[in-house]
Parts: sequence; C-alpha cells; structure tokens
Amino acid sequence: MFSRFLYLKTLGANPTGAEELERYRRGSQSVPPEGHLPLVLVSGRFLQLGDELSLFLEQLSEARIDEPAPMELPGTKTVGDTIAFFHMHDCYHLGQLGLARRVAGLKGAIA
Repeated sequence: MFSRFLYLKTLGANPTGAEELERYRRGSQSVPPEGHLPLVLVSGRFLQLGDELSLFLEQLSEARIDEPAPMELPGTKTVGDTIAFFHMHDCYHLGQLGLARRVAGLKGAIA
C-alpha cells in the first residue's frame, strides 16, 4: 500500500493519508500488532490509492512521460520508466498475495 502512495508522491501528485501510511514505510520501526491499521481500512486505502493513481495517470501528458526520472530506481531514466517500475512492483506483490490466498484455501484473485 505504501508503494502506491510513494508512486503518486514521486510523480508529483498529492496522495491522501500520508500520516497513517508512514508506519509502513521501508526502514520504519516495527509496529506491534495493536499499532497496525484495521484490515478493512488497509484494503480501503489500497483501493483509494489505486483510484487516485488511475486518475493521475489518465491526466499525465505524453511529454511528461519522456521527462527525466524523478528518483533513482533500477533501470529508470524517464518518468515512463518510473511508471513501469512501480507498475511491476505492484504486480509482483499482488502475485504474492494471490499465492498466499490460494495457500489459505481462498480464490487467488481478490476481485
């Protein structure tokens, strides 16, 4: 979930909920179980950030895609490369969640 927030922030958007997501930032302190957000809130924020991301990308100009990458990530030279990087990162973790769901006896896909 935090990666979607970072994705938006990196591309210059102003995503909602920075304070509540800070606990999930890479390198943050371990959070005791009682400090985690309720699952319903986490899944809701994940979907909300997805909606914000879709809207932001729809409004992104073609010229902006060719601009230099806003942060250094493996294999990124342009904003378009950065978008591809974050997209694949999201897909990777969604695949992990699908596998975990199947191991738990659930459908792989959430939707």
